[in-house]
Parts: sequence; structure tokens; C-alpha cells
Amino acid sequence: MFQFGPKELNIEDRRSKVAELRVKGFSSAEIATLLAEKGFVNDKGSAFSKVTICKDIKAIKKSWVEKYADQFELMQKRHFEEILMLKKIFWKEEDYDKILKLLSHEAKVLGLTDQQNIQINNANTMALPVITITCDEDL
Repeated sequence: MFQFGPKELNIEDRRSKVAELRVKGFSSAEIATLLAEKGFVNDKGSAFSKVTICKDIKAIKKSWVEKYADQFELMQKRHFEEILMLKKIFWKEEDYDKILKLLSHEAKVLGLTDQQNIQINNANTMALPVITITCDEDL
């Protein structure tokens, strides 16, 4: 895992820990729990809420997009190519558990988990209720 420092975290240190845990695949709820389990608190001595962690994740994403704006589109394309490659492998292996997880991830990457209306064709439009994206799907 990673080394924890002092028990009280300022915003920069907290976001650093949040980013580190997020890239390892932890959700905002899991991150909040992990920080609490390790005894990390805010300046009032309270555990960090999931809302705070969600705000951190959004701020981290924004800074990453700004920092890597020129590379972001290329990284998205590369990521999608990796998804396609893995999908082929998992179908050949008939690993349906991994296929389902990958399809779910692919839907998030394509933005299909956003609340939206889906066009069936030009003549007919059908509004389908779709899960509203949460901060855990933001990254």
C-alpha cells in the first residue's frame, strides 16, 4: 500500500492520497473508508465524507485534463483500443465475468451511463431511463 503521514491532512495532501487510491481502482466510498480506517481527519477532527472525496475526484480530473489536454484525446483513443483488444481476448477465452465488467467499463467510457435520451432512428425517438453518472464513474 502507501505510507501515511500525519493524521491531519490538508487539501493538497488529501487530494494526493485520493488520486493515488483512485488510480488503483478504489471508489469514492472506499477511499473515504480507507482514509478513516487509517485515522486521517480533517482540520475539525472528523473523518472525510464521501461528498468531500467526490469533490476531490472531480478536482483531480479537472487538473489532469488541463495538465494533459494535448494528450487527452490520444489517451482516450488508446484506452478504447485496449478495451477492444481485451474484449476479443475475453470472448475467445469465454470469460463472461470479465466480458461483463469490460462492457460496463466500455459503456462508461462511451458516456452511455449519462442520463440522456437515446435516438432509435430519425423517425422515432424513445426516451430511455439510464443511470445517472456518479462521481465514481467520472474518472
